[in-house]
Amino acid sequence: MTVACRYEAANTVARIGGDLYAVEETPFGLRMLIADVRGKGLGAVSAVSIIVGAFRERAESEVDLVGLSERLDRAVTRSAEHYADPFGINVEEAFVTALLIEIDRRGTTLRLLSCGHPAPYLVQDGEVRELDTGQATPPLGMRNLAPDIGGPQVYEFPTGATLLCVTDGVTESRNADGTFYNPVTDLKPVPDRDPEQLISALFSSVGRWTKGKRSDDMAVLAVARDGADGAVPRGQATA
Repeated sequence: MTVACRYEAANTVARIGGDLYAVEETPFGLRMLIADVRGKGLGAVSAVSIIVGAFRERAESEVDLVGLSERLDRAVTRSAEHYADPFGINVEEAFVTALLIEIDRRGTTLRLLSCGHPAPYLVQDGEVRELDTGQATPPLGMRNLAPDIGGPQVYEFPTGATLLCVTDGVTESRNADGTFYNPVTDLKPVPDRDPEQLISALFSSVGRWTKGKRSDDMAVLAVARDGADGAVPRGQATA
């Protein structure tokens, strides 16, 4: 696997935001997190620290992504209730959208669990395809509202493909007509196999779309599966 990531503030007057990502090698495979804390400033930074710390601690031991998401949900809830309001907002409004990813030890299978977060994309052979994450669980910090909904989606991870994960600073970027940016149709040309080049192309494409006028930070996480051409068929959802 080759992993790349990037964070970019919304404007030249840099504001500290709440977008985050983390990657951890575990006994279950490679586990990754990309998330977006509601709010900005030092409160958001405190919340980011709590979430990343909880992810790194629990990713090693939780046997599945559902259990890991429950642990992260508790960390968010505790931080909002017991610590000097790290979110800088009302406790009842404290939440974090998140996408949890697991690539098995063989590197052939993706498991995705969305907690109210934008869907990821599979990039292969110059094409971008949005992966269906199914019914999302509530954002972290709000799981008690619907504790039994949602669950992981499973996909094959083809050799030579790249998984592209973003925060809503990408998908909610607008052009002059107010149209949202869509990587499936608007990211052209699409670099293959090199996640650093893919991220650079995405940021450049969004910049052209918005003409440099964005209102939100962007975080992007990409992981490519290296190997020989054509060894595995194009990714499809599995039971």
